Amino acid sequence: MKKPYQLIAIGVLALIVVGFLKDKPTENLSASADINEELSYVSLKKSASEKTVDFSACDPKQSFSVGVGNESNQLKILGPEEENCIAQTIFEVESGYYINECKIPLSTGRTTFEGGGLDNISQFCTLKTTGNGLLELE
Repeated sequence: MKKPYQLIAIGVLALIVVGFLKDKPTENLSASADINEELSYVSLKKSASEKTVDFSACDPKQSFSVGVGNESNQLKILGPEEENCIAQTIFEVESGYYINECKIPLSTGRTTFEGGGLDNISQFCTLKTTGNGLLELE
């Protein structure tokens, strides 16, 4: 009579071990998936930090926003006016925001912005508005 109980105990123990081992590859796979997601995010972040705009086209669809730390920079293309592409640069910082109005010559053509900076066109921009969440100053 002892023999059937021993076989049942061995069978239960074997099922527990198989169940335990069965879960291990899945755990490793999800960790691998997490790493792949992080790598995808890093490469997306890297490509997102470089934007190219063709000012000769002056298409509002080329507008973009880039997060830089706790801040964000935005280039908003409004459209062509005479020989210029009219745009706004918007800088949101901890203490508020700055909006510049820009008249970029259409002859500027393709310009690449790296790292969220909009310095490439700063010579064509003038300060329009500053403010914070509570107060807008002109």
